[in-house]
Parts: sequence; structure tokens; C-alpha cells
Amino acid sequence: MQAAWDVLTDAGVPDRAVRVPPSPSLHAASIAGALASISESADCLRPHERECLGAWLAAFRHHWPDRFGAMLGHLGDDMLAAQPASST
Repeated sequence: MQAAWDVLTDAGVPDRAVRVPPSPSLHAASIAGALASISESADCLRPHERECLGAWLAAFRHHWPDRFGAMLGHLGDDMLAAQPASST
């Protein structure tokens, strides 16, 4: 699961106060595959990882809904629905 989490953090999922900017060379299939892998063991995510993943998914869907749908489809929606609600 760590490799899948690394793909998602490379794609922009925040995981620390300071992070390296996303790499432009990531492929949509890698991100979707990593999210699918994470979804299979989502109960293993730590609370802060769940919150970060939820924030990233929500921002992705809000700012780029067409890309979100094309890249992540129903899995993205399902994973977003399963994340903790934002306090904002």
C-alpha cells in the first residue's frame, strides 16, 4: 500500500507541511491504479492520510470535474464519499 500512497502524494495528495510539487510526468492510469489499490485497504490509512486524501479528491473534483470523472470515475466519487467530512 505504501507504493500506492507514494503515487498519490506525488500527484498532489498532501501528507506533510512541506512537499515536493507534483511531477508532470505522472500518468492518469498510475493515479487511478494507486487509488484503486488504496481503496482495497482503505481501513489501513491513518486518520491524517484519510483527511488528506479526502481534501485532495474534493479539490480535484471541484476544480477539474471533467478530468476527475475521466481519470477516476465512480471510484473517485466512492472514495471521496468514504472520507471524513471537512470541518469547513
